[in-house]
Amino acid sequence: METPINQRNHERLPFHSLFAVQNGHRDIGRGIDLSTGGMGFFTKERLEVGARVNLIFQNDTFLVEGMVRYCTQDGSDSEYRNGVRFTTEARFIMPVLMMLEST
Repeated sequence: METPINQRNHERLPFHSLFAVQNGHRDIGRGIDLSTGGMGFFTKERLEVGARVNLIFQNDTFLVEGMVRYCTQDGSDSEYRNGVRFTTEARFIMPVLMMLEST
């Protein structure tokens, strides 16, 4: 069963960094929000629900694996709003990403 966009299992914090999204090809992600369990972000390309993706931060220095939980076209824009649940050990991801965003 898919998780609806408005259902939140973890507290979310704003996260607006750019990063690479790799899923067979490479796209640029633009962050929306971040939690200990996953993150929301925009991409230009549509991601398949259930697909595994790599989120790559700081010029390939920090990689996080995740699974796409939802992907919807964002209004009239040509962007897609995505939600990814982290599949790698998640408890250290949020603090590291928040630190990277502040640099």
